[in-house]
Amino acid sequence: MNITIRHDDGLVTVDGVSRVVMLGDLPSEIATVQFDTDSGSGLVRFDADQSRQDVSITSFRPYQAYLDRWHEAAPEQLRVVELLAKRKAALEALDDLRLAEAILDKLAPQAVKDYDAALKA
Repeated sequence: MNITIRHDDGLVTVDGVSRVVMLGDLPSEIATVQFDTDSGSGLVRFDADQSRQDVSITSFRPYQAYLDRWHEAAPEQLRVVELLAKRKAALEALDDLRLAEAILDKLAPQAVKDYDAALKA
């Protein structure tokens, strides 16, 4: 996931999707924060009028609140779509589980009984 926080316009962008979030508690000298969760690395850029050099980072933890706010700013319809996708994945996993149970019950019923008994012990 690629994350960019832009202090000047109050935007947090995740994988190309931008949302306006409250950035008032982001230190004013920070212009942008960029982070790639796949590589675990990023960069904090400071305002041009600051004498500070850009800083490489390997943790997004200090900026996690802004990503949380990005998620909270999702339109209601998007949240519904995301939840429906999670529900679909869970139902597909349940179908896979039921199929595996049926196969095991047919091919190795004693192994299933022994396993269930061991779980209850």
